Amino acid sequence: MKLFPRPGTRTRCLLGLLAGLAVVGAGLNPAAAQDDATPRLDSVRTADGHAIQYTYYPAIGSQNPAGLQNAPVVVLLHGDDQGRVLWDNGSVLRGTNITFPVMLQNNGYAVFTVDLRKHGESRLGGEQVNIRPQDWEAMAAIDLVAIKQKIFEEHQAQQLNMNKLAIVAVGPTAPVAAAFAVNDWQLPPYDDAPVVQNKTPRGQDVRALVMVSPDSGAGRLSTARTITFLRGPQLGVAMLVLVGAQDPQDKGQATKVYDLMAAGQRRNDPQRVYMLTPNLKDRGLGLFGKLTDQVEEPTLNFLNRHVKEYDSPWRDRRNKVTGR
Repeated sequence: MKLFPRPGTRTRCLLGLLAGLAVVGAGLNPAAAQDDATPRLDSVRTADGHAIQYTYYPAIGSQNPAGLQNAPVVVLLHGDDQGRVLWDNGSVLRGTNITFPVMLQNNGYAVFTVDLRKHGESRLGGEQVNIRPQDWEAMAAIDLVAIKQKIFEEHQAQQLNMNKLAIVAVGPTAPVAAAFAVNDWQLPPYDDAPVVQNKTPRGQDVRALVMVSPDSGAGRLSTARTITFLRGPQLGVAMLVLVGAQDPQDKGQATKVYDLMAAGQRRNDPQRVYMLTPNLKDRGLGLFGKLTDQVEEPTLNFLNRHVKEYDSPWRDRRNKVTGR
């Protein structure tokens, strides 16, 4: 395994992760073109009336030998910038015409790029709007719940496996993703069986988080508070913290996020917390498309290890009593 140390005395970053895992070259597999992998632009209406725009990249059958129903899924969130367009069009890998979502798709993932409320095409009327503290909470508690409902629908159609879910979040959406993950893990199962282990789960699906140039909070959301829950070893949630080694705007936030999560890593357990520090001054989505071997490849390898290879066969996620 190839190690890339963070400046200082401790080696925190595992870039290689698994030398045998798929890398960017797999994104060029011509067999993938035989599947209908055309991205779909769509929207979902939230419980409080917002139209959340997203792009859905379906999983590719030829890249999922165990069947589409076991395909992992990644949700890509923007930073405080133009929205998902920077994933869909701006995250082109250096020397290729492949964006990061397509790279994931061509390695077997279903991918959702999302414009949370008041960002990108999810702005009401497209106008510039002020984001209030409660908006950040709503992004976690309402917007991502609506997106997960779409993931559930694709799961029930056996086009992916919602129990193999990762979220990649940037800047202020990192605390949003962490807050959603906490909510998801705290959802009780349906009361549809007499024995707990036979009850149908409603949550506990987020297997991994990638925190890109993470902010320490957003509105009233606190990354420290959510990570205190998520780091519990009984959950097994994995985290990759990604920050430019020369990022002048990072004032230690990324290291604090890493240290908080790593505090829950038990010495004898398999590693599940990593810090990635590519030799760049860039921040957020600006880290993508420059040093593939230091950003996209290790991120893919992290997702492969902790999401794609997670052993969780597809199961019907409808309530056995109501059928919904």
